[in-house]
Amino acid sequence: MPKNSSTLTKYGFTRAGRWTLTPISKTGVDYQLMTLQKERVIYCFTVDSSVMYVGCCASMVTALKDRMRRYKAGQGSGSNVRVANAILKSLQSGKEVDIYAWRPPLPEQHKGLQCDPVVGYERALIKALSPEWNQARESPVGRCSEVRIPCGSRNPTSSVSLVGGRRPRLPQVGSLISNSSGPNKFEPATRPR
Repeated sequence: MPKNSSTLTKYGFTRAGRWTLTPISKTGVDYQLMTLQKERVIYCFTVDSSVMYVGCCASMVTALKDRMRRYKAGQGSGSNVRVANAILKSLQSGKEVDIYAWRPPLPEQHKGLQCDPVVGYERALIKALSPEWNQARESPVGRCSEVRIPCGSRNPTSSVSLVGGRRPRLPQVGSLISNSSGPNKFEPATRPR
């Protein structure tokens, strides 16, 4: 599958802005947004039309302008600084770095369970496009693996996804378990000794 801006437009992305060089910001880069500034979206950075990074506004209250501000300031996780440095190097070498964004459909519910399409589609796009600046694509574990971890007093198991090879947080309060005699129920978790 081609990994360029035409692929993004087929998925529904629009060009939302671009990155520029600036001596004023901590990272040396600045952004200009033309659309979707106040929306919770999935965004991509392209370098000369090649998709290099896929990210999302993971929090329900974070908008595109908030995420871009964190890259510009080098705030938050180490990936913000790492990606800002990659943007800077691309701009310094005379390449264009564009911002594409897509606002997926509203979260869906099924029998009280809510699905967050922003986070779900972000992971699917990373898997489909394998952008160079997304570190998860290079993980020896893979982008998403299922691991069975014992929890609860009757030794049932719970599925935990590992994203990017990071260790999952184990349940601290309790675990949802299933038994053959009835519906799922909540039981206190026991720590392995």
